[in-house]
Order: sequence, then structure tokens, then C-alpha cells
Amino acid sequence: MNRFSLLYNFNYFDYFLFLYLIFFSIVLLTYIKSKIKLSCNIVFFLFLYHNLIFLIYTYYQISVGSDSMSYFYDSAKYEGNNMQPYNFLYKIAGYFNSLNINVLLVNYIFSIVSFTPFIFFLKIIETLKIYERSKIDYFIVISILFFPSFHFWISGFSKDTISFVAIFFSSYLFIAREDSRLPKISNTLSIALTFFLIFLLYFVRPHLALLIFVSSFVYYLFKTRNSFLTYKFIVILILALSMLYFFLVAVFSERFSYQGITNTLIFFRNLNIEGAKSQIDTETLFILKFIYYLFSPNFFTYSSLTIFTAIVIIENTLLILFFLKLFEFNFSSIKFSIFNLTMLVLFLLSMTLITSNLGISNRQKWMIFLPLITTFLNARFYAKNLKFSK
Repeated sequence: MNRFSLLYNFNYFDYFLFLYLIFFSIVLLTYIKSKIKLSCNIVFFLFLYHNLIFLIYTYYQISVGSDSMSYFYDSAKYEGNNMQPYNFLYKIAGYFNSLNINVLLVNYIFSIVSFTPFIFFLKIIETLKIYERSKIDYFIVISILFFPSFHFWISGFSKDTISFVAIFFSSYLFIAREDSRLPKISNTLSIALTFFLIFLLYFVRPHLALLIFVSSFVYYLFKTRNSFLTYKFIVILILALSMLYFFLVAVFSERFSYQGITNTLIFFRNLNIEGAKSQIDTETLFILKFIYYLFSPNFFTYSSLTIFTAIVIIENTLLILFFLKLFEFNFSSIKFSIFNLTMLVLFLLSMTLITSNLGISNRQKWMIFLPLITTFLNARFYAKNLKFSK
């Protein structure tokens, strides 16, 4: 089995199912928009754009290929294995193969799922009344949502897609707890969904599950800072430390020791370094590596130019300008962003530390971009909206 047969063997049922999925996605979009009372109609244009990028992504898979294709043509190797983080996507791909569902259809199903965070993010923008307060900031944020790379890397069946969705909705659940203007979710359901998303990440990228778990516990500590000596807190602390150990072992495996952790970090830092043109120098000062991770290549740092890199260069250069415009720190907004702040700090510190490949960094950063923008917007607009609503 090869990627060409996986993508080209369409039959009449596949065509029917593809059309049905398009119809279903439109109905689902309309339903969610109505359910959360989202009045912003730009969501439909963004959805059409998302589908356009999906077609480009499909062409990329056919002409170039991608790592995600291996999940389908290697899935048989893992049929008898238990579900583990290293084989989770192979098992899921094997399930789709057993149903004879074409890879293009599988990709489109995940593309539909990957669009749902944008709907809820637009609801956050609407709730913060950004358009009423600053039309310039509003159009900056909306323009970022139309960056091609934002949609390209989450347009199919991949770790990036699942990570993007799980990270955003983990963030959204904590924001909805604090902002009564957002659609409410019961406390029990919120906790259940949080653990579901954490364990979903565990099967895809255990290190991200660790970051989300730690961020969730920091949020809990912040909310219960006046009741540390209660029986309930001690029980939760013991359970949390047990789960923390579980995730650490999952991330570092048998290398769970100081030397083992150090060796693992060095291994990932030196992984996929393909030459100076795609490398973040491992000896660069950490703060510069952090800037390179988020904003390179750009007009000031690029060393080669292709159609793909030209798009990325334009995006990153605009991101620099947009962040300079949007960045604002407001202490009054911290309690509404404690989960996001913890998660973003842990993510950016760890990914900056271990990532030396610009191609990988330009894929990874989009996974946390909606929570990142949300945190900036909360800091910039939440206190103002309290005054505005009065």
C-alpha cells in the first residue's frame, strides 16, 4: 500500500460520503454558531478558507507526501499491540482502513474537527467586545486567523491536528470557568472533559499532556490557595503527584533520572537539524532562541526563498508587527488567564529548549496560538470591558 493508492482509490460511495461530510460540516457549523449565540458571520468565510487550505494540503500529500501517511500504510504492523502513545494513531488509522474509508475522507473528518476551535475563539473575541473597543485590533486578530500556515498544518489526520484541538479546548474550559459571559459548562462536565483531553494528548504527545496537567494543577492551587490544609486538598495533592509521576515516566521512559532527562533533552535539541538554513543555533542565547522559535524565518533573518518559505516569512514578519501592537500586560487579568499563562510559559520554555529546527518550530507554534492570542486579548481588553459594560 502506498500514498497514491490511499488517495486515488475513490469509488461512488466515497464521492457520496465526501459530499455528505461537506453538508454535515455546514450543518454542524450552523448548529454550533447558533448554540453558543455567535453573531459573527465571518465564521463562514473562515470555514470556506479552511476548506481551500484543505485542498492545498491534499495536493501536498499527493505530490510530496507526509509523515501522517505512514499511519495508514504501516497500521497493520500494530494490529496486535495494546494501545500505547507510540502506536495510537496507527491503531486509529487501522480502524479506518478496516472500514475501507479513504484517507482523503479521514483527513476531511479531522479537518472539520480542527475548525471547531476557531468558532469558539470567535465567540471569545465577540465576548471581549474587541470590535467595539478597537477596530484595528479586531482586524489584526481576524487577519491572523487567515494565515495559511495556521490552517495547513491542522488540515488532516495528524498529531498536530489532535494537539491543536485538545490544547485549545483545554484552555477554553478554564476561560469559561472565569468568564460568565461565555457559554457555561457544568463543573463536573468541565473536569471530565479536561481529563479526557489530557489523556487524548497522552496518547498523541505525552509531553503536552504533562504540560496541560501541570497547568491544570497550578490553576487548582491558585483557586484553593486559602485551603491548603484541608483533607480534600491533601487527597487531591497525592493523586496529582501520582499522575505527575505517571506522565513523567511516559515522557522520559526508562531514562527517568537526572542524567536520563538531560540526555533526552539533548537528543531532541539535536533532532532534525538539516543544515544552517533550517537550524536554530543550539548555542544561541535562550531569549534569542525564544524569538527565533516564534518569529523565524522573517524579513530580517531569512537565508533562502521558495514559495513556501516566502509565505512563512510574510506571516512571521506580520506576527512581529501584530504582537508589538497587541502585547499588553494587565495584573487584573491574571486570574482569568492563570491556566493559559502557565501552559504557555511551560510550552514555550520547553519547546524553545529542545527545538533547533525552524521547520518544526513553524509547525509547533500554531498548536498554542489561539490560547496565546486569547491571553493577550484578555490582558488588553478584559478590564476595559468591565468599565465598558457599565
